[in-house]
Amino acid sequence: MTDKARGSSRDGRARSVPPEPPAKRQAGFDPEAQTARLRARAWRSAGATTVLFLVLTGGIAAAVLMEKAAGDLLSHGRWVTGFVVGTTTPTRGEWTITVDYPVNDVRLRARIPLDAKATYHPGDDIVVIYDGANPTRVRTVGDENKDPRTGLVAIPILLGLTAPLPALRTAGWARRHRAARRTGWHSANVLVAMHTRALTATYQLGDRIDLHTARHNVRDPAQLAETGWQRAWISGDGSAMTVLFPQEKGRRPAILPVRATSPLRPPSMGAARKRRRRKAAAR
Repeated sequence: MTDKARGSSRDGRARSVPPEPPAKRQAGFDPEAQTARLRARAWRSAGATTVLFLVLTGGIAAAVLMEKAAGDLLSHGRWVTGFVVGTTTPTRGEWTITVDYPVNDVRLRARIPLDAKATYHPGDDIVVIYDGANPTRVRTVGDENKDPRTGLVAIPILLGLTAPLPALRTAGWARRHRAARRTGWHSANVLVAMHTRALTATYQLGDRIDLHTARHNVRDPAQLAETGWQRAWISGDGSAMTVLFPQEKGRRPAILPVRATSPLRPPSMGAARKRRRRKAAAR
């Protein structure tokens, strides 16, 4: 088989796994189950993406409702003339005023944060707008007097803005699942380069390829694999590849998403001769 034929698939794409038949079910390894694990990861990431988008939508909706409530109070509240009884002008934080205003036959007092720095003095007259159904809900013409809980709305909004990250992971795991179904799993020996995210894989018949952990993977491959060459299984092609590292007895293989950083290289002539000798000796 020529290098070109060995390194390409029938549809013209570069190969990342050898053309030989993939590994079959064996003790401690079930190809179908491992492929299903990739699908499950895609679904979990999709669920996380959905939740974060819902959180973002809820946060934005809450912010809009609060903004609308402040506008409704300005449009439909009761306007009265009150006066400033105190001011707070800290070097840090928000500027505030304390106002006294009439509600029917009583006078109420409220603290109002200023939307912009302004100069007020005790005794200054000021227009106060209050809610007829809840007179303690008050604002001025220029200051909304937002609910202190308004700042909390920023938390779900900021959290929801991270939704693209699990969305990218969803796409990555979905691609790896499809690639694993197409190529199957191939047995290989893998060397993890310490203190880097690079790997080198040599398949059973001597083909070799260089790999690198995927961008969305946050785990160091050294946390999953031992030092030196070790057995593993590889599926997929190009930027949609997966490596499985065997774990202690009773534990499922560890999953590492990777991408190819080199084409599949055929075995050297020396390695091919050694393989033929081993086959001849086995006969």
